Amino acid sequence: MHEGRRYDGWMRHASLAASEGLKDEAVDALRGAHRCGELPPSFLPQLPWFRTLDDNALYEALKRERATRIERIRAELLLIEQESGLAEQR
Repeated sequence: MHEGRRYDGWMRHASLAASEGLKDEAVDALRGAHRCGELPPSFLPQLPWFRTLDDNALYEALKRERATRIERIRAELLLIEQESGLAEQR
């Protein structure tokens, strides 16, 4: 889960800053969103306004962190599925 209003504010800030070409400000806002939850659902690197940040080293680090979190969450979900027997029911 994420921290509702704080998260939403960070993501709106990040999206607007990225759209306006304010790369450092956008990355700072994305970092704030990452502090609000395990996996910020609105942070989709493939969106055009976030793709403008691709040359920013801190943004690249955030994308790597996002990928790491996704892999960890997938592993946790797979383990839960295996322990519950749900995997065998498919």
